[in-house]
Amino acid sequence: MNASRESELVRSILAPLDRVEPVQRKSVRRRRVTSMLTLVVLLLAATAVSVAIGASWSPLSGIGAADHPARATDKMSPAVAAQLQSDEAPSGTHADSIGKRLIDRARLLGALPSGRQVYAVPSADGKLCIVVALLAESCSDALTRARPITFAIAQIGPGVPPAVWGATTDDVVSVSFSIGAESVTVPVRDNFFAWEGLPAQFQSRISPVTVTFADGSTEIAQ
Repeated sequence: MNASRESELVRSILAPLDRVEPVQRKSVRRRRVTSMLTLVVLLLAATAVSVAIGASWSPLSGIGAADHPARATDKMSPAVAAQLQSDEAPSGTHADSIGKRLIDRARLLGALPSGRQVYAVPSADGKLCIVVALLAESCSDALTRARPITFAIAQIGPGVPPAVWGATTDDVVSVSFSIGAESVTVPVRDNFFAWEGLPAQFQSRISPVTVTFADGSTEIAQ
């Protein structure tokens, strides 16, 4: 085969390569970098949500008036702190369903008409305890829309007026009930309500409680 024939054959073999597009390595790298940035943004967003949920979780988180950094007025007296500690069941026993009261996280809610201070206190097991200084304590699960209030009753005996009190979620504006033949509506202020009756009502039956929300809806408390 002569030289011109060989050159023509080589050109015919290489001709298809003229139609091959060059590889754009730079664009591939850009897409890869974009994907990595997207992944980083998603991971940061997920982390932020996780941190926000972790930071806000607390039995006090549904009670706006109590969900704040500690103030001087929130500090319990040594006598009230001792009251709570005496209520605790031995750790690890069957009776220990509430857990250690986190006294340093107590928040003052208000006071009964008698003047006794009332606190919201979370427990180490995630329970919400409503504490009346040197009188009573009631503990339950944290408040939700399905369970928007706590409701405690003190009917001590002759000559002592009955009292009711409790904490509420942010959207509750009042609670209503009947005691004997009397209908009572108690307004909620700063997630707290309290009412005191007459000494003669100490044995009167108190009806189930109706909760009124800010949107005007009502429901019977469970």
